[in-house]
Amino acid sequence: MTTISDPVTQYQQVYDQARTSLPGKDLNWLTKLRDQAYESFATQGFPHRKVENWKYTNVNNLGQQAFTPAIAIGTVNTELLATAQIPDLDCYQIVLVNGLFAEQYSQLSGLPAGIIITSLSNALTDHTEIVRTHLNKQLTYQGQPFAALNTMFLRDGVFCYFDNNSVLDKPLHIIHLATGDRQNVMSFPRHLIVAGEHSQATLIESYHGDKDQLYFNDCLTEIHLHDHSQLTHYSLIEASQAAYHIAALHAWQQQHSRLQAYNFALSGKLIRNDTRAYLIGTHTQCHFNGFYRVRSDQHIDNHLLTDHQQPHGTSTQTYKGILDGNGHGVFNGTVIVAEDAQKSKTQQLNKNLLLSPTAQINTKPELQIFADDVQCTHGATVGQLDDKALFYLRSRGISEAMARRILNYAFMSDIIDNVELEPIKIKLKRDLKGSI
Repeated sequence: MTTISDPVTQYQQVYDQARTSLPGKDLNWLTKLRDQAYESFATQGFPHRKVENWKYTNVNNLGQQAFTPAIAIGTVNTELLATAQIPDLDCYQIVLVNGLFAEQYSQLSGLPAGIIITSLSNALTDHTEIVRTHLNKQLTYQGQPFAALNTMFLRDGVFCYFDNNSVLDKPLHIIHLATGDRQNVMSFPRHLIVAGEHSQATLIESYHGDKDQLYFNDCLTEIHLHDHSQLTHYSLIEASQAAYHIAALHAWQQQHSRLQAYNFALSGKLIRNDTRAYLIGTHTQCHFNGFYRVRSDQHIDNHLLTDHQQPHGTSTQTYKGILDGNGHGVFNGTVIVAEDAQKSKTQQLNKNLLLSPTAQINTKPELQIFADDVQCTHGATVGQLDDKALFYLRSRGISEAMARRILNYAFMSDIIDNVELEPIKIKLKRDLKGSI
């Protein structure tokens, strides 16, 4: 395995070599965005554990390994693609291989009027002004070096534009495959979702990798929800057991908009999810739901931020985790209620189940309240299986192994039961029953 001593210098050198071949290199505004990101990443470098938001997540191993950015699709593992598709899900489909649009495996025919779904690289040419108006306009890099890194190497991803009053008649499934002949590949998919007034859509992002393949995903999804728009977003992470998966979702919500976001982290060596919503309009709704299954030698870190900036906003953060072996989990959920955000309502809850004495969880729910007329609650629990419940099941003739599986499944079932799409609900129940 090739290692490097200075990851910042290595990524700077790779960027200097790649910048002239990146899509949109002739667009001055995009070049400026990339160069600003370059400067921010050079200043911040890779995060270390003295940085509060990375206190419990060590990325030194990631920074010391040499990766090569994907510039071509390469060989597609069709078996992996078949596994990634969700049974009985009627959907539009976009496939990204190593972060790059694979048109031959995508299915976008019959889109309703007023809806544009294409690759981000195509949108830079065909829908330049929409991209320019929204891309990176409200994103900051301070404390977010991986967002800066993603912008530096921005090459491809998915562009979705929903015109006013448009409705996506069936979900869009964005399938990410890390596959091909090369090892140590890194990809930087960037998604831009723009939802016009009174529009409605459901999006699914799923991540899959060849078994035991070492790769690095640095993913960033930007969502702009205009007045009265509604978006349901799912993220299913089934990465390789050797993979590093760093992902961020940033949403900006105008008045009366609604975001329902689900995150299910099921496999990967190191997973970090940064999920942020900025409620910049009145009467907004934002609901974050998640589940993480952490096994031995796995590390899964969920960082959430809900920022209430205007009155009458409603938000929830509900995450649960099951941890086994020497697995390590992190939950950091922050809710900010600004002084002007009177009449805000927010609930925050993180529950964790430890199945072994060596499993670890660091949980930190936070409320920062600057308004005085609000309803805010938060809480966190860490525990083990209930011995009395286990004994009760055993006394009914159920084996110990089956009894434990029943209790584990009961612990996380309410998260899955809230999933709105039945095919996803069925898939999660099947996959999780087999892993607990």
